[in-house]
Amino acid sequence: MAALGTFLAIGYTAGPAPLKYLGLGDLAVFICFGPGVIAYESIVLVGSLHWEAIAFTVPVTLYVVATLQANNYRDIEADSRTGARTVAILLGPRASLVYYDLLLLGAHVTALAAGWRYSCAGALAS
Repeated sequence: MAALGTFLAIGYTAGPAPLKYLGLGDLAVFICFGPGVIAYESIVLVGSLHWEAIAFTVPVTLYVVATLQANNYRDIEADSRTGARTVAILLGPRASLVYYDLLLLGAHVTALAAGWRYSCAGALAS
């Protein structure tokens, strides 16, 4: 698990095939900044995987990916000139905005779902 996280973190912009430039940056960030790291920490710290931790990580991580998408949307022209193939470039300007909205909607829906599933009033109130 740690090796995968390290590979994704380094491979985001480094190496012979940087993930960001192959349209895989969003996926790498989602795994490294969310469920992947929380699953690893859960196993290391308490000895088992706790799905509650994963469930509550997904909404926050979707916000992280939405922030990344907003930056990539802003940089569509500059990244295109360098040969990058971010998700924003692959989708184009209009679909990128829809993708951004879906990430935000997904964050809210998954927060509500996790709050309902695990009876967490704080998540439901968000």
